[in-house]
Amino acid sequence: MEIIGLAVIVVIILISTVIAVRFLVFKKPDNTRAGFVSAELASNTIHTFLETTAADCKKAKMEELIQDCAQGVERICNNGKGACDFVKSAATEIFSKTFGQWKTKYKFSVFIDPNAPFFTLESQCTEEQEKESETFFVPVTSATVSVKLDICK
Repeated sequence: MEIIGLAVIVVIILISTVIAVRFLVFKKPDNTRAGFVSAELASNTIHTFLETTAADCKKAKMEELIQDCAQGVERICNNGKGACDFVKSAATEIFSKTFGQWKTKYKFSVFIDPNAPFFTLESQCTEEQEKESETFFVPVTSATVSVKLDICK
């Protein structure tokens, strides 16, 4: 009689464990957290990019180079590129080495008028895809330059 009681207890414990594992392992991911992580990724990436110092361009920050680009002041860097070309090539290199390795789709653009951006970089990010976006604004004398990053899901 005692052995049957122990067997029943063991069966109950096994069934409880199987049910608990099923709910923990096969739990659907939380979409709220994923959206927050994408929004924070976009915000932190733009902020870090704007604060990055370009050693090849008289140690100017990317934000300063974007201002020069928008104002038509072509600061020539050590590699012979102007401010606009330098920012574009730096962004291409940085985003390909980060988002490219993470297999994250993105669209990065710098513009005063959204219909005529200074440049746009994208990796298979379509208009139909759901996106988390962040925009930073860089003041210049005549307008405000928008620096926008979309992280596509």
